[in-house]
Amino acid sequence: MKGTSHDDEGEDLEMLAAEYVLGVLEPSQRQRATRLLATNPGFSAQVETWKGHLAVLDVEFIAQQPPAKLKAIIEDRLFAATGPVRKRSAVSAFWRPLALTMTALFLLLGGLYAYDLSRLVPAAGDRLVAKLSADDSAFSLVVVVDPGLRELLVTPVVARIAEDRDLELWFIGEGNAPVSMGLVASESPSRLPISPQTAGRILDGDMFALSVEPSGGSPTGQPTGPVVAAGRATKL
Repeated sequence: MKGTSHDDEGEDLEMLAAEYVLGVLEPSQRQRATRLLATNPGFSAQVETWKGHLAVLDVEFIAQQPPAKLKAIIEDRLFAATGPVRKRSAVSAFWRPLALTMTALFLLLGGLYAYDLSRLVPAAGDRLVAKLSADDSAFSLVVVVDPGLRELLVTPVVARIAEDRDLELWFIGEGNAPVSMGLVASESPSRLPISPQTAGRILDGDMFALSVEPSGGSPTGQPTGPVVAAGRATKL
C-alpha cells in the first residue's frame, strides 16, 4: 500500500531524528542521519524540533557523570544469560539495540515527571516550517517556528558568508514591513527567541527572508543588503 509505505518512512525519519538528538544511534545510523541533515530539509527540521523539545533539560537539570559501570549493569539486567551461553540469534540481535534505545528514553523521560508534558511538546499543528532558498543563490535554510518553546530553530543547509558580513532573518507578515528575527549562524543551527506576541502573528503562508548585512546586522532595522533566500511558512 503506497500510503502506508510513505507513512512508515515518515515515522522512521521521526524516530531517527529523535534518536540522533538523544545520541543513542549506532555508528552506521548516525552516518545516515548526518547525510540526511545535509540533503533533507524536512529531516533537518525534525532534528531541530526534537532539540527544542529536549532543550528544557539543559536548563532544569544539572548534568551528572554516570558511573563507569552503569552500562554494564543495565546490559546485565537486560541480557543476563539464564542458562548455557548460546550464539545470539538474529532476533536477539534485533531487540538488543532497540531495548537499549528504549532504556535510554525511559531514563531521560523519567526526569520529566514534574512537568506538564503539554508544555514540553506542543501540539504538532502549532508548529510551522519554512524552507528558504532562491534559484540564483547558494543559500538555503530551514526555519522551524515553535510557539510552545517561543523560539525559531534555524538550520543552514547551505550557507557561507564573508567574515565581515552577517546573515539576518526577517519575518514578513502579509501587508507588513519586514521585522528582524535576529542574526543566524552560517554553518551551525541557531535558536532565536521570540515573544508570545510575535509567535501569535506568524501564520501559515507568511514569508521569511534572509539578507546579507554588515557585521552586527542591519543598521536601519530594515534589509539593506541583498536578499539571498526566501520561503513561506507551512504547517508541520
